[in-house]
Amino acid sequence: MIPSLSEIRKRRKALGLTQSGLARRAGVSQSLIAKVESGRLDPAYGKARKIFETLDAEAGGKGRKASDIMASPVITISPGKKLGMALRIMHKKGISTLPVVEGGKCIGSVSEDLILALVGKGHDLKRLEGSEVRLRMGPSLPQVGRGASYSSLIGLLRESGTVLVVEAGEIVGIVTKADLVKI
Repeated sequence: MIPSLSEIRKRRKALGLTQSGLARRAGVSQSLIAKVESGRLDPAYGKARKIFETLDAEAGGKGRKASDIMASPVITISPGKKLGMALRIMHKKGISTLPVVEGGKCIGSVSEDLILALVGKGHDLKRLEGSEVRLRMGPSLPQVGRGASYSSLIGLLRESGTVLVVEAGEIVGIVTKADLVKI
């Protein structure tokens, strides 16, 4: 069963699609989309289904790859830096996770969740800020290639919240849960 036709305009606008963009992706005419949205036409079931399938695919990111979603350049921190510096970088840049990189390789991570967990276990925040990242970092972040699918990113992000995009052994991008929500 397909949703109400009145949903087409709302969903299309929420995805930032024009009528012609939706029509092109769904394989229908722009005038058909306009007439359906204005309530002047009740399309055949097959056409309506194609429109909703296209809207669902756009909302779900089908066909998108890591390279389409990733942010670049990646902000990192080295293991010898102080945790306080990592916190200042995250605050200034509006990010919640920093890959810890040494010799071009991710060897761990620092995140707001990690810091909150440490404070929750009774660690003093001021003392934590003075410790080296290497002593407090969490596990390394999962890594994928530029061509990793949207669905594989979702699975990884459920587990870690952040995924690195790597090409020829070099970190070229980062994908977070927030990046998928933007889609």
